[in-house]
Amino acid sequence: MRSGAPHFPLSLRRFLPIWLAFACLACVNVPDEPPEKLLAEGKKLLEEDRASRSRYWFREIRDNHSSSQSAEEAAYLLAVAYSRTDSSASALAAYKKFAEEYPNSRFSVRAAQAQYEFGLRHLRGEIGAWFIFGANYDTGVDVLEHMQIVYRNHSLADDALVHVANYQMTEKRYLEAQETCQRILREYPRRENTAYARFLLARSLWRYNDGPDYDERLLMRSLQTHKDFIATVEEDPELTRKHAKRLEIARRGVTEVTERLALKQVRIAEFYERREKPGSAEFYYRYCLREFPKTDAAKKAQGRLDVLAKAEKSDAAKAKEPEPS
Repeated sequence: MRSGAPHFPLSLRRFLPIWLAFACLACVNVPDEPPEKLLAEGKKLLEEDRASRSRYWFREIRDNHSSSQSAEEAAYLLAVAYSRTDSSASALAAYKKFAEEYPNSRFSVRAAQAQYEFGLRHLRGEIGAWFIFGANYDTGVDVLEHMQIVYRNHSLADDALVHVANYQMTEKRYLEAQETCQRILREYPRRENTAYARFLLARSLWRYNDGPDYDERLLMRSLQTHKDFIATVEEDPELTRKHAKRLEIARRGVTEVTERLALKQVRIAEFYERREKPGSAEFYYRYCLREFPKTDAAKKAQGRLDVLAKAEKSDAAKAKEPEPS
């Protein structure tokens, strides 16, 4: 470097192009033209991949010509322009404002599609957060959830929730995943994604309880949801083919959950045995045999019942022996 050249620290030089870009954008002056001409110019800029510039034209129409015939389309295209420049917060705000101001817009279908694709890019990690902080996944969740709420009858609405549930499972946010799956099952009972939602719900209930301090009621729900998924898929050959690997996982899940529930009954029975309450212990051993007969825990329960029966017979025999004179 020449001695007379200005020197910037590396941290400043890294962001200098961004600062210059913002400085240039701040100098944009929208011409004083009718809204129809502004809209035409904004659309031309958008088609030329100059979305960062086009949004000034669209925003001028939306904010300052709201009563014009061009305002509705401008509001929609402003959100699209923000999406294309990866301006996450501004794009979501623009989509929300468009949906609030034009709930029955002729552009609603296209807006839903654009918002869905924008949210999906977030969840795929294709859009970074501010400067060095990495991909902004949670914004993708916000975008997709808002899209589903506003355009709940759109063909992609349940797909949006499926992507959200997948992300929540990946991040081990099992309670949130359960709520999302339940929304799919509640709001889209006849959609193609219903079976998959049952699968994710079953797995989230199981994973959430994967530890010593588990809730037996949630495990019972997991067991039933696994079975519901299997039943739903097996009655449709196309679903059976599509979900073949998940069927294997679900069947293993039924075995795992059943074994765990059975083992819990055995442990409760063992607790009562240690407290010398054989009647209560026998109750839980028999409950295990009745409800979970094909498990390893049931074999153990049967073995303990045999021991308790022998002990009871021995005690009864001793009681019948005459007392020594």
